Amino acid sequence: MLMKKIIRNIEPFNLFFYKDCFYNSLFSIINKYNGSMWDVLASEAVFYDYAEDKVLRGRINYHSETSLFAVLADMNINHKVSYSTDFLIDNIQKAIDSEMPVIVKVDCYEEDIRKELYHKEHLDHSLLIYGYDDAGEQFYVIEQSKKNVLNYSQVVISYESLKNAVDGYNRYYHPHNMEEPLLISFEFGSYVKMSSADRSPYKNYRINYLCSLDLMLRQATPLQLIVNELIKYLSGNKDIEDSIDSIIEELNEIVNARTIEKYKVEHFLGNEPLTALANKILNNWLSIRLALLNYKFQGNNIKEKFDKSIIRLRENQILEQRLNFSVFILLSKNYDLADYD
Repeated sequence: MLMKKIIRNIEPFNLFFYKDCFYNSLFSIINKYNGSMWDVLASEAVFYDYAEDKVLRGRINYHSETSLFAVLADMNINHKVSYSTDFLIDNIQKAIDSEMPVIVKVDCYEEDIRKELYHKEHLDHSLLIYGYDDAGEQFYVIEQSKKNVLNYSQVVISYESLKNAVDGYNRYYHPHNMEEPLLISFEFGSYVKMSSADRSPYKNYRINYLCSLDLMLRQATPLQLIVNELIKYLSGNKDIEDSIDSIIEELNEIVNARTIEKYKVEHFLGNEPLTALANKILNNWLSIRLALLNYKFQGNNIKEKFDKSIIRLRENQILEQRLNFSVFILLSKNYDLADYD
């Protein structure tokens, strides 16, 4: 008998990028179960770190004292994992039949609904599956149209394409990260949720920030490396042509991280001057990225835009240290800020 099943109330998450595509899928699940993405954001500190394998010699890194699955458990969201592709279609269908949405790891090279990547470029990725239709031999998934484009939507993918994409990930990426599950299914737990007074995202944000203080204070040096490398490219002291795509990709990570920082300062601290400061930092990074995109696509007045970008880079060095210091002072003094759930 042909079956069809769709889990209701799962919507695309398009507010921001966080870390990687897995989290855009996860936030859709958290919202379905009336959890709070702020619990996840509160559990991790974001900071600049060294990375010799990067073009800019630095990167965005994340630190947490609590595992993600422990954070989800506190929201009464349970999970089951699988490391095997055996009986893939059947196992996904069984999870969906049990009202359990599934996040699955794929290689976009084999994902025929990603036209810009299909049989052109390998990319490890996560798909959220929330339904299936045996008659059409297709899964209902939430997917973006292009890499680095925040436009997740509800689409369908054939059983065959999904299986090929999972098998591709299993061959191309999984051997390098055997501890990462290929499939994770989620369900709402049966116990009564703790009160917001006991489960306070603000308290967790404060604790995690202060526990990560050493990392936060030491990030000035890797930020300096990133700024210095960018200035070399922008001033013509390094050839930018062969590195432009990598530079833009690394700037995307910085922009995403600074976007999160702005939201966290606004939500957890409710401090208008600090929110304005975080927004200024973000806008500077956005302008720097835009100047590089203008260069890539042969825009006008490139030298003028690069000169302004150098000024913004040096300004951000000062502003980011000011923001970190100000947030630390506020958190170290305030024990009873309002709880923002």
